[in-house]
Amino acid sequence: MLSQRHEDLRRLLQSRPKDPALPPSTDRGTWDRARQHAPDSVLSRLMASAQEAAQTPIPALTATMYLDCLRTGQRESYERPLYQRRSMLARLAVGECLEGGRRFLDALLDLAWAMCEESSWAFPAHQLQLADPCRPYIDLMAASTALDLAELDALLGS
Repeated sequence: MLSQRHEDLRRLLQSRPKDPALPPSTDRGTWDRARQHAPDSVLSRLMASAQEAAQTPIPALTATMYLDCLRTGQRESYERPLYQRRSMLARLAVGECLEGGRRFLDALLDLAWAMCEESSWAFPAHQLQLADPCRPYIDLMAASTALDLAELDALLGS
């Protein structure tokens, strides 16, 4: 039997609206209308940003970069490329949804693959040690990364 908390969570999840926040990329009618209503300057910037992300090598995330926070207290050497990866993912996904031409799919696939290969999605400052697969650590960044990948799947999974 489920505990009351589990039962409350189950009820809450079942009561959510079934419609996604954004339509999947295969809903070309909706995405084409979005393109038509977007100012040319905005559309141009979005597509240029996606193209730039597609041409940018995936930033490395190394163990020594992760340990730098623990050794020196400096978070930027690891967090900067971590955020850069997440930004690239969003820019590529938006570009692919707006264009629908499959031009950004390989870059998205490689980036999502690289994110899934990250030893930990938690910030080094929160985990305070190298990742241990037997003891996963979930912080806000780990949850946010899971959400990013789930949204990518909802938008472009097909």
